[in-house]
Amino acid sequence: MEETINTHRLLLKGSEIVKNECSMLVKNNLRCELLCE
Repeated sequence: MEETINTHRLLLKGSEIVKNECSMLVKNNLRCELLCE
């Protein structure tokens, strides 16, 4: 559930949040190529 909430949040906030979320995903060893690009 948390990941879904974060996804909606970054979609609402904008590209800066996307980059921040992407960094968090990388630290968690999750793929975020779409978010990074």
